[in-house]
Amino acid sequence: MLGRGRAARTGNDAPEARDLGPCRDGARAPQNRRVRATTLSHTECVRLARSPDRYRPALASFDGAEPIPLLCLVLGDGDLLVPAGQDPSLVRMAAGRTVSVTVADRDTGGGWVVTGVGLARPLTPADRAGLPVTEDFGTGIRIAMARMTGRSTAPEPEVPRPRLPD
Repeated sequence: MLGRGRAARTGNDAPEARDLGPCRDGARAPQNRRVRATTLSHTECVRLARSPDRYRPALASFDGAEPIPLLCLVLGDGDLLVPAGQDPSLVRMAAGRTVSVTVADRDTGGGWVVTGVGLARPLTPADRAGLPVTEDFGTGIRIAMARMTGRSTAPEPEVPRPRLPD
């Protein structure tokens, strides 16, 4: 016999979604929509993090410390460039440390989340070459991402109920 709780619910006996009130734009969220979660590959994570802009706000945790918000530039290979302006304190704190980074979809707040792990090092002149804005990158770090994974959530398409014969 199955016990009570989430593990016991299957198929049609799962509770229906509840109305959480109006969204930011005043529209109401659909009440009975199911959400499908998809695991994202490294390539898909890089593509999402780079679009529509290459600059992204992110949360970064250095060696497991409390996450701090940073603005980063996402490169084509998934590495992140983090400007520090003229303040070298970020470079001193981060250089040579393991970094875990979280970047989220800023438009919907729940469309996708990408997490990654990498190693931070100070920016070199080669890192700064070809950057659109170089004054913010007087000092900074490059996070060489070892791997990126993510989850994308999208509402499942609404399937109409079958017509019943008259």
